This record gives sequence, C-alpha cells and structure tokens, in this order.
Amino acid sequence: MKTGVELWCRNRKDFSHRFRNVGRALEARPNETVLDGEIVAVNGDRQPSFSSLQNFGDGAAAILFYAFDAPVLAGADLRSKPLATRREMLRDLISTLPDTIRFSETFNASASELILVGKIT
Repeated sequence: MKTGVELWCRNRKDFSHRFRNVGRALEARPNETVLDGEIVAVNGDRQPSFSSLQNFGDGAAAILFYAFDAPVLAGADLRSKPLATRREMLRDLISTLPDTIRFSETFNASASELILVGKIT
C-alpha cells in the first residue's frame, strides 16, 4: 500500500514498511512536506528503549516520531529561513497531526545537566 509517505534513515535505507504506523500518521501532513526527526520506541514505562526499536516487530513497544525540523513545508523550501522560524512552523503543523507524531523540544541545558535530571526523575 503506497501512502505517499517515505521514511528514510541517514544510511539511505527505506524504513517505510518497517514503521507503517508512523507513515500512516504522517499521511495527515501537507503534501510536499519534508520532516527531519527520529523514530523512538518507548517501553511500558514510557521510557525510550533502543532495544525495543531494534527488535520491533511484536508490537510491544509504542513507536513514535519526534520531529525537530521542517526543511520543506507544503512545497515551500524553508531551508533559508532561521531554524527557530522553521521550528515554530513545525510546532504548528504537529499540533494538527496524530499523537504518534511529536515535537522534539529543545532544552537550555548542558548534556551533563540533562543526564543528571534524567537520573533524578
């Protein structure tokens, strides 16, 4: 079933068939839209799980797509616009998409601060 959505990894492998739930959720985006992001599996505790992503197939993990950039939106090439502007437009778009598609937030903190917070919570 061709959806008009293609999912490609950075190694140029087509993941469209492997993560069909993400492809179906992205069908609601405007045509001629390119999103940059990461597919993330979350376990039963709603924590990211790389092993669940690697071994995905039994449906035990929820598969989500966290978008962090929209270089092309509805046919408009936005690459010359500041990242902050593209992210504002992306946030607006994601608010209209199914919950499988999430906005990847940014944090004004160092990596060590984020790791410390992750251990406390």
